[in-house]
Amino acid sequence: MLNSLLRFKQWLLYGNYIRNPRNIETNYLESPIRIEAGTYVGKNVHIGRYTYMGKNNFINSSPADNPTSIGRFCSIASNVIIGAGDHPSNWLSTSAFQYNGDDKLFRKLDFKTLSLEKPQSVIIGNDVWIGSNAFIKAGVKVGDGAIIGAGAIVVKNVLPYAIVAGCPARLIRYRFDQQTIDQLLSLAWWKLNPKLIKNVPFDDINQAIDYIKDIRAKNNV
Repeated sequence: MLNSLLRFKQWLLYGNYIRNPRNIETNYLESPIRIEAGTYVGKNVHIGRYTYMGKNNFINSSPADNPTSIGRFCSIASNVIIGAGDHPSNWLSTSAFQYNGDDKLFRKLDFKTLSLEKPQSVIIGNDVWIGSNAFIKAGVKVGDGAIIGAGAIVVKNVLPYAIVAGCPARLIRYRFDQQTIDQLLSLAWWKLNPKLIKNVPFDDINQAIDYIKDIRAKNNV
């Protein structure tokens, strides 16, 4: 019984649903979010409310002055890697002994170590769906409403509401026509109080846009 209570407290942490709190190094969580077992979130990663992550994801740490951010209402499946760093390809070796001499593995070598460029952040917009086993390179920006296909290797920026897949990822199509995309970006429904959008006809994009326009007009938001 006591173990069950402890597990529940770890799962329900500060209004968030987190299976392994010890794997979460960031303090920038906008409640509520859900993070399943085995997922690691590094330092200086901002995660927006109502975003959920599946199992065994890796979200790399980022600089405090240029943090990685994941927007609101994102759906991230399992085994996703976001922001993994590069190795130098034009040095003598690609091995980390050249720039990470403090690592226990290399400490006895006592080599002079060089410095790499500051790690780059990843910016993931709102309402983004990332499929299982996707890889998103450090420095990439993924626009609002985009879809990343399962197993995609994303090495370039992804435009809002684009659907990309493959290795390397390429554009398959856009979710909507450009006029609809422009309206959705302007309305930014994810910024609204959830209570205001609970009755939106979600399954009809045109009706949904009209409804949200009306909400913003009536509530001056």
